[in-house]
Amino acid sequence: MRSIPQLIGHFLKNEVNALKGALSVLTRIPVAHADRGHIPAVCTSARYFPLVGMLVALITWSLGIVLLPLFPPILAALGCLLGGILITGALHEDGLADTADGLIGGSTVESRLAAMKDSRLGTYGALGLWFALTAKLLALEALISQGTSIFLSGLLISHALGRFSCVALIFQLPYLQTAASKFSLPGCSIGWTTIAFGFALPAILPFLLVDARLGGLCLGAAGLTIWGMAYYCNAKLAGVTGDCLGAASQVTELACYIPFILKIPNQPASFH
Repeated sequence: MRSIPQLIGHFLKNEVNALKGALSVLTRIPVAHADRGHIPAVCTSARYFPLVGMLVALITWSLGIVLLPLFPPILAALGCLLGGILITGALHEDGLADTADGLIGGSTVESRLAAMKDSRLGTYGALGLWFALTAKLLALEALISQGTSIFLSGLLISHALGRFSCVALIFQLPYLQTAASKFSLPGCSIGWTTIAFGFALPAILPFLLVDARLGGLCLGAAGLTIWGMAYYCNAKLAGVTGDCLGAASQVTELACYIPFILKIPNQPASFH
């Protein structure tokens, strides 16, 4: 029978390995597992996806702070965008492009999966990728223009909720093992404990960093986007693939930027 210190050490070791697993899946950051004989399954590491998203956001923010005194906001935003792509290896952007090609261009489940596995970039994928990158560039410029504090808050919240969307889709829909992608989770499924753990930080974060109204809008935007992605993937594939998870992360992140950018008055205008 293990002693309490041994149990605590075993628990911490598993959690550290889970965090490292999430880093190795979602980023290009070199990660050496503490125990290579017990590398956790991706579905076990999924609870740390939002935390990894926050790390990417923090690195992106730091890059923006360095670039902003040297370049106009649009170029600083472009540098942040490029930095994020390099850190993640364009994982989510690749998934977005493949998902657009497959789900929009395909007419049957089989043809959609085939299009998503095709390494060639189709028209829908190119248009979807162009739109997403352009929208993100403009959103980052708008955030930078509002000051370093709101810039950091917007990045942390949007990236955390964007990565949580992956956890939510894995929880809601069966993973289709027949679809090969850079983000492959064969046989992955998660339970209520993982979804609750994964949602805790993204749910609290908006109310810690911004006012309750803005935080609620961010959560609402993320919730609607996740629901829409789950509904669309279920209608088109009756499940989810790794590419769908990448697309969900990108679309949810973009949706969370909207409340920071929209000029919504706190009170209705008075008419006299």
